[in-house]
Amino acid sequence: MTAQSRDIFTYKKQKYNLSGEEYIDSPFDIYSFGFKPFSPATSLHRGYIASFAKNRNRQLILRNLSVFHEDSSGQKAPKINGKYPEIIEEVAWLGEVKGDRFYYEYKNVDLSLDYTGRLLISEGRIGRSCIHKGLQSSASYETVIELTFKNGLFIRKINLFEMALSLQDQVPLKNGQKVIPEGDALWEWLYEQYCFPFEHGFDRFK
Repeated sequence: MTAQSRDIFTYKKQKYNLSGEEYIDSPFDIYSFGFKPFSPATSLHRGYIASFAKNRNRQLILRNLSVFHEDSSGQKAPKINGKYPEIIEEVAWLGEVKGDRFYYEYKNVDLSLDYTGRLLISEGRIGRSCIHKGLQSSASYETVIELTFKNGLFIRKINLFEMALSLQDQVPLKNGQKVIPEGDALWEWLYEQYCFPFEHGFDRFK
């Protein structure tokens, strides 16, 4: 599977990958704005990339949003927090966007979000632990940080570097090489490694 583009989280002026979310369709719902995202390439199946941050008031915000939107109604692009997007007619890696398909870039919208739950942010990918299935496991990074929010307000930060090392050790080896499970075991492994690692040992490191 082609490597998928990840959301970005800016924390203390440094950019991280948003590599884990405690709940599905969080920390915001793309469809609530009226978008109908489409996949412009195999590297972006969900059709959008968001960037988040924590502002000076400890509030979780949606800072930027790039979305590929399909709409034949002729309506204008929706506002987000009072701002219209820039409409991009040609994308360097994609070419011309035309017809009933649009590419919108929202910048500095700083929309407050009321998300409650935990987020994983990470950076510094470790090549030896990468197993290519579209998305990298949180165990594939040198730095893994858990951020907790309640009703959109930042509560706490936990460094989970030890958790990442532990998950790396869970991948089976054969002749010194990491082995990806097959069949039904593959989907269970992907769920544990990529989707909701909160259910697989995070609490041990608190």
